[in-house]
Amino acid sequence: MPRTMNRPGRMVRVDRGPRLLLLTTALGIVLALVSGCSLVDTGLRSVPLPLRLALVSAVGSAAPSLPPSPSRTPHRTPRPATVRPLPAGYTYRGPSTHKWIVLTFDEDVRPGMYAVRDKIRWYDPRIIDLLESTGTPATIFLNGLFAKAYPDVLRRLAADPNLELANHSWDHQGWTANCGPNDPLIVPPMTKRTEVTDTARIVKRLTGIKLRYFRFPNGCHTTADVRLVRSLGEASIGWSCAFGDGLGLSAARQVRNVQQTCGRGMIVVTHLDGPPYHQGVYEALKQLIPWWKQHGWRVVTVSTMLRARAGR
Repeated sequence: MPRTMNRPGRMVRVDRGPRLLLLTTALGIVLALVSGCSLVDTGLRSVPLPLRLALVSAVGSAAPSLPPSPSRTPHRTPRPATVRPLPAGYTYRGPSTHKWIVLTFDEDVRPGMYAVRDKIRWYDPRIIDLLESTGTPATIFLNGLFAKAYPDVLRRLAADPNLELANHSWDHQGWTANCGPNDPLIVPPMTKRTEVTDTARIVKRLTGIKLRYFRFPNGCHTTADVRLVRSLGEASIGWSCAFGDGLGLSAARQVRNVQQTCGRGMIVVTHLDGPPYHQGVYEALKQLIPWWKQHGWRVVTVSTMLRARAGR
């Protein structure tokens, strides 16, 4: 309700409603950043679009996904697995002593998406073509249903020496309550343990690669979840900046968002899926890859960043 307060010689009407809404929104954003949850899936959709766009540069994002035109996916012999030491705890960025960006992609296939996999191709082949043709290093966090739906695409990614495969759960279901409207809590017979191990098992069977890194769906997790993932032989990896494709930003806005918010050693997240849920990623990459090179940035994988952090 509007209130009044005294000022010299007059009464001034003060409406606290908008300020209260802004403070509440800001608090929600801080909590989302601390927990690692996607703002798209923590209620940001209820915030007016201008305010969402003003806030996107401060946050990461993750959401559903889908691709455009068909493309051939040649079968290649996968490279052998490389065993690397694991970092402890949860990592969301690398050392700022290096002028590099850690490029990561999430590849999400939920149960409903898997059911229509023959009608809709849930990845953007243009992005894969671009990464291959430019020799751009990246870490691909994919889930088990994606591997099951597209084994040939999985093998293609595994065969590229510049690309690194990582775990993004089995079906992108929620690890914490209220993490996202598209991702309810994990449903039996799946458990948090099998969300990790089933994906690791199918990737190992199809490619021979042992997955070493894990990203929680929408970034939502608890300390106990990080310990569980660690006990299963994988390290938890988050992100510190984002393209913003999960918020529906245009390619041009995604480019500006990365250029303005992704500093030294930061892990940037985007998606391999493409339109309609993650539009503009391919177009943004076409601009960002040469921009990074022209401005002295080095694009690296999670493994490269972690080796540098460990002093190797």
